[in-house]
Amino acid sequence: MNSSNDTPTFTFMRRTPDALMSRPPLCSSLQSLESSFYLVALCRFPHALVTCASATESAMKAALNIGPEEFVKAENLYAMACRRFPKLRSFSEDDLKNFRYKRNDVAHHGFSFRDEEETATLLLKTGYPFLSACYREFFDFSLRDGLIIEFGEQLDIALSVYTKAKETPGFLPSNCFSAFGHLIRWSVRQSLMPVWENEVAIHADEVGAKFNYCGKRKQEIEYALNTTWTFNCPVCDEIETFVCELDEEQLDGHVISLKMGVCVNCELIIPAGNSFLANALCRDQIEESRAKILLDFGIISQEKFPPSK
Repeated sequence: MNSSNDTPTFTFMRRTPDALMSRPPLCSSLQSLESSFYLVALCRFPHALVTCASATESAMKAALNIGPEEFVKAENLYAMACRRFPKLRSFSEDDLKNFRYKRNDVAHHGFSFRDEEETATLLLKTGYPFLSACYREFFDFSLRDGLIIEFGEQLDIALSVYTKAKETPGFLPSNCFSAFGHLIRWSVRQSLMPVWENEVAIHADEVGAKFNYCGKRKQEIEYALNTTWTFNCPVCDEIETFVCELDEEQLDGHVISLKMGVCVNCELIIPAGNSFLANALCRDQIEESRAKILLDFGIISQEKFPPSK
């Protein structure tokens, strides 16, 4: 953008930092961030890391008033930003260095499937948290509040699940992005459909074909799994379409814990081994349904929870 009249269009943002157009590198930062989200949705985590790093460097240039004619190495940019904004020093220098080095490695030498989990880890541990901190310290701007509500919520869940589950044996960091990436794909699906396909989908909903299919699919999943409970989908918001397998051992101890989940409407899949994410996605619904679940499975008696008058 070369002029203050070149207003950018954002997909995931509901608000932007003040005086956005007076600092073109800041526009570039938000645009790179959104591109990074799209790449996460495509499971291209190495390239998502590269664009996240670009978003961070553009934010630094905007905050430090570094013009397009000036060249400053990334290492020096980070050092200058941390000196000017002391709260950024809470991030480990080694973590920031590893993030920069991996960005350079991917940008200049490419990547393979072996880089996917490493780059997903770097995004969760350093990339998005540090960029969010930069926006907050540089521009008094909360990325969480700037994002459209559902995207902000799902990104928060991805980051918090990583923090809780990172030491779990067999844990795959890329799985933290399962719901966030699925939400992005689901949100753009209609714009990618040809007109006829969209009309067929609408017609199927109107005549009940979708309802019948979802009901049949729901029965198949419930039959294939062990103890199940159905929640509203945390991505498409359809009512009672997210079929989840309960942890029977914990259920006996009055603890509601999910092992996996599948939505029969939008096909969100949280596989076994990703229980941290399944529980985070349905946290509020689990709490709301706790008594009913325990009653229905005979864990507690009706006398303990008498019906309300």
